[in-house]
Amino acid sequence: MTDVHVDLPAGPRELTADERRLVTELAQAAGLGDQVPGCRVTGACACGCASIRLTTESPLEPPSHRALGATGVRAEGGQVDVVLHVLSGRLAELEVVDPEHGEGHRVDPADVLELTGLH
Repeated sequence: MTDVHVDLPAGPRELTADERRLVTELAQAAGLGDQVPGCRVTGACACGCASIRLTTESPLEPPSHRALGATGVRAEGGQVDVVLHVLSGRLAELEVVDPEHGEGHRVDPADVLELTGLH
């Protein structure tokens, strides 16, 4: 996780349905699903990819820093890396990265049909 996010010009926003789907699946696997309803997007990655910075007002879980990852299967074929970062016990960032094209290549979360290989 790198902090190269820029604040959203209009301020925090709700997660899109597809962002929420990905965050929910990873957060539930980490036992942090209760943080998803109040989760909001506060920034976007400066490189142009689909990674977003998150904030939540949910009660703080035991302080931990970890990354929960999975392989996303794309609608048109191929795979993407999907990672949910937890900082100080709170949901902090969702990364959606195309490993073939690297940083800066935007992957629409709607194109991620399912997550496999949760780790």
